[in-house]
Amino acid sequence: MNIKEASARTGLTKKAIKYYESEGLIHPEKNPENNYREFSKEDIIKLNLIGALRNLDISTKNIKNVMDGVKTIPEIMKEKLEKIQNEMVSLENTKSVVQSFLEKEFCDYKNIEDIGSSINKLNKSLELSIEDKKEYIGEAIMRTFPGSFGKMFVANYGAFLDIRISNGEKRKTWLDMVEFLDNLEEAEEDHPFIKMIDTMGEEALDEFIKNKNKFVKSILEKDKKTIKEVKEANVKFLKSLRDDKNFRDSYMDNLKKGADLMNSVGGKGNQFDLYLEKLNDDYRKFREIARGILSEAEMETGTKLSELLTYIET
Repeated sequence: MNIKEASARTGLTKKAIKYYESEGLIHPEKNPENNYREFSKEDIIKLNLIGALRNLDISTKNIKNVMDGVKTIPEIMKEKLEKIQNEMVSLENTKSVVQSFLEKEFCDYKNIEDIGSSINKLNKSLELSIEDKKEYIGEAIMRTFPGSFGKMFVANYGAFLDIRISNGEKRKTWLDMVEFLDNLEEAEEDHPFIKMIDTMGEEALDEFIKNKNKFVKSILEKDKKTIKEVKEANVKFLKSLRDDKNFRDSYMDNLKKGADLMNSVGGKGNQFDLYLEKLNDDYRKFREIARGILSEAEMETGTKLSELLTYIET
């Protein structure tokens, strides 16, 4: 059949067919009598395949690799899928940064330098690897709380700092956390709460890190012995808080010092924990289990921690 018929059979323009021929994707015979192209049934099959693959935006180079037997169709489809997924991630990242920018309600260009810096920072933060995100959080905390307190803070959350951004909500939460950490001011070294922690010493800090990691693993595995010990500790804590004035005063004093420290650096209570619960599934599970254990202890003692703290503060 001639090129006009081939065009009608495949839906491709004559110009497209000639282009694919020039790229070596098809090799129609030429009629020696009139020098016109003669397309075989096999040529039509190839042209239909070429048209289908081009509709998927598969490059002519990759299509030629298929025609030449260098690659298989499943191979180029996998490559295309990976490319699409990367493009989707890139688009989602851009969307999240744009949404985050709009929430700031910038109205003019007076702070154009700050705007550009903010956009670049958010963009780059989304491209960080899991290890780089972990390092970013650790450095931000140590910048805010230098010394033993910062190390203890990082160690306390160390098992939960692997951030895998798998959906739009986590992407948005990550950007919020980045801004939260970036806006924290450096704490005063002589703050009472920091000085209290600094008395721990390196050896005690190392022991804390070691025990914390072991404890987290046991809780996530729902180790019965550990959960029983935690419940007993919660029961003892609630009873002491309720019945022992000296313990209660000491606890409330430390609680206020901790709150004052976070306020002094521009933190918002337990905001970091709320972000991390959304970003790390293990931390969410850990907190859920901990809340469940506390709830059981409250039932056993007939004392609710939230109500007790409210009563004490008033």
